[in-house]
Amino acid sequence: MKKDLIVQSNALVEACYKLTLQEARIILFLASRIEPDDSDFKDYEIPVKELAEIAQIDSSSLYSTMIGVTDTLLKKVFKVKKENGQTEQFAWLCAAIHNPRSGSITLRFDKELKPYLLKLKKNFTSFSLSVAIKFKNIFSFRIYELLKQYESIGKREISIDDLRWMLDLDENTYPLYGNFKQRVIKPIQKELKEKSDIYFDFDEIKRGRSIYAIRFIIHKQAFPSNQKSNDIKSKPEDEVDVFINELVELLPEKYQKLASYRKLITKYFEQKGKNYVIRNILYSNDKSNDINYRAYLSKSLENDYGLAYQEDQELKKEEADRQKQTAIREAKQKELEYVQIQKEKENRTKAREIISKLSEEEQSLLKLESLNQLADIYKERYNRNHNDTIANMQIRIGMESIIMKRHPEDFK
Repeated sequence: MKKDLIVQSNALVEACYKLTLQEARIILFLASRIEPDDSDFKDYEIPVKELAEIAQIDSSSLYSTMIGVTDTLLKKVFKVKKENGQTEQFAWLCAAIHNPRSGSITLRFDKELKPYLLKLKKNFTSFSLSVAIKFKNIFSFRIYELLKQYESIGKREISIDDLRWMLDLDENTYPLYGNFKQRVIKPIQKELKEKSDIYFDFDEIKRGRSIYAIRFIIHKQAFPSNQKSNDIKSKPEDEVDVFINELVELLPEKYQKLASYRKLITKYFEQKGKNYVIRNILYSNDKSNDINYRAYLSKSLENDYGLAYQEDQELKKEEADRQKQTAIREAKQKELEYVQIQKEKENRTKAREIISKLSEEEQSLLKLESLNQLADIYKERYNRNHNDTIANMQIRIGMESIIMKRHPEDFK
């Protein structure tokens, strides 16, 4: 490598973003091309073969594969939290120009990145491209940067919430700390120990019963003896990053241990990301049969058939959620009505008890008051026949209502 040092502002180190392995290697390689005195970004023209070697892309159709990689990279952004509470979003690249005649690609950083990569005099972090380029775990880049920032101090404490934000992990990805620790922290710890110039131990900081933060204890080390500092190729057993096992587990059980499926999933995970692979596996699981599963999965991953499928599933889920919420509201309304009916029954029973304790004269006056408040239709029925059942029932209900109004404190 002609130039090995990468210098980034601390704000960029602590930003929220998640790139694929290939995308991260390309961004790191471009950052290493920046000179200390550069006042503006240059157009970086790089041979396709060299960029493919850096990104560790092995493809028979190398040029079209690189177009796909840069296409997705142009859409990727990172988020920075400002001191005033604002969150700003920026693109990594503003242009990718493919030059088939010269067999090269010209890449250009977005101008908004200038404060984060150019003429940095303070609040910056530097590290070696030849170290970072070797990582096979998508999160090892990020933790490596964050720990290099505090290397001279020897320790760094990061809350779990902040760490999840920096790694761009949504609330549904490893929501339990134990899972987060085993799937993210532990594999990174192992990879840094094997491939990096630093490694870490960590303490778990509790708030109540929950793990609130992680204190990383940072150790320096020489390059591991089984690694060369300029070695871009890594061991075959390291080729699968932390998410691959989870993706493989989505396959039908009979295919989960087949290397060809693992290789296929790894390829598209590194090119397109986790969600892309998940939706196409789920699509293939649902639409294919046992005979044509491999072909179905391969075509789906190539053409993203799972996108429309995912949208259909999301619409179905939204409709199911709406129906569920409607059912919940209706059940709550029925429960409320039932409670109100039961309360009304209790209050009228209590009112009748009060009436029964009144003198005959008081009951007569109460009956007359209720009669005067009756609707005309019930008055007429009562006047025609004092024994009319319906009229007398309305008079009794009226008497109970009058009692409840006179003594509201007894009928809450």
